[in-house]
Amino acid sequence: MLNCNNIIKFIMVILISLLSTVNAQKRLIRIGIYDDYPLAFVDSLGNPRGLYVDLLNHIAKKENWSLKYIPATWSQCLDMLKTGEIDLLVAIAYTPQRDSIFDFNTETVLINWGTVYAQKGLKINSILELDGKKIAVIKSDIYYQKIKQLMESFGLNCTFVEVEKTRSVINYLETKKVDAGVVARLYEFRFPNILKRLDRTPIIFGPVELRFAAPEKRNRWLLSTLDTYLRELKRDPNSAYYKALDKWILIPEKTSIIPKWLVYSLIALILAGAVAVATIFSLQYIIRKKTHEIRKLEQKYQDIFENAVECIYQTTPDGRFITVNSTCAKMLGYDSPEEMIREVKDIAHQIYVNPQDRDRFIKEITELGIVKDFIVQEYRKDGSR
Repeated sequence: MLNCNNIIKFIMVILISLLSTVNAQKRLIRIGIYDDYPLAFVDSLGNPRGLYVDLLNHIAKKENWSLKYIPATWSQCLDMLKTGEIDLLVAIAYTPQRDSIFDFNTETVLINWGTVYAQKGLKINSILELDGKKIAVIKSDIYYQKIKQLMESFGLNCTFVEVEKTRSVINYLETKKVDAGVVARLYEFRFPNILKRLDRTPIIFGPVELRFAAPEKRNRWLLSTLDTYLRELKRDPNSAYYKALDKWILIPEKTSIIPKWLVYSLIALILAGAVAVATIFSLQYIIRKKTHEIRKLEQKYQDIFENAVECIYQTTPDGRFITVNSTCAKMLGYDSPEEMIREVKDIAHQIYVNPQDRDRFIKEITELGIVKDFIVQEYRKDGSR
């Protein structure tokens, strides 16, 4: 018979071997990646690259993950995230609407915003000049939603031309298929020379937080792990996070005399200023529009007031006319409304034959808010009734 201790030892060796095998196996993470230089993209050799890729590679090495990048268009990535065909999507802007259908990590990776480019020489200097224009946008993109909302808030009409990627936006502008196009600010790092052949307008809008997203109620452990690493990496100025920023977004420190913290502060300040300017322009436009509407209403009621065949007037509680229409002045024998306002200083005694009628009128209008079928006798300018 086998010794009991030997059996226990044998079982423990088997369990340890199995656990070692399980631990040695890397956990597969399927990641959706689309053309979004410098954040995430596939280079000419088919290799995934970019800021998000560097961050994930760093974390995957620590966590013993196996990363499988799945290239697709932006709209395809969103569809795969909805169906669970991918475990993670990179460089996705957080919005409350998206948060209702996907799960997001909490730590922001980067801030981005939209920029409007125009055909060379078109000279678009404000959002108002986009009225009636054709604008190229990426299908299902956050900046498509933002520019659409912005145009609607100004009451402007334009034609949106949907494409699959930013390179197509640039092509449409170069071939003059559209008047303007929306480009994410960070994408400008990819095509600086090409974009020089276009006009960069002063229109910037829609600052958003770029994060990671996973299918709803799945892989929350993954998002939590990413948040833990991001918090740690952000606290260390020499971490993989800041090295990725220097590599893909900023000028490397060895060639720059500007401190890193100052660069980040300036970026935040510029963005805040841009948002403030856009808000001011929006408010100015709304004020001008409302003022125009009020003036039209004033003119409309002024025309009614002047052309009415009835006597219309406005008085103070102590018995002076404030406004009088021409019909009323003529009825009571005055040459003009101005003369009637100037000459009548006591309506109760100069206009009403029975001064108590004035008191009764004020009482009814005060208590009821309206006076109907109120018949009185009034004096004309010459004293006749």
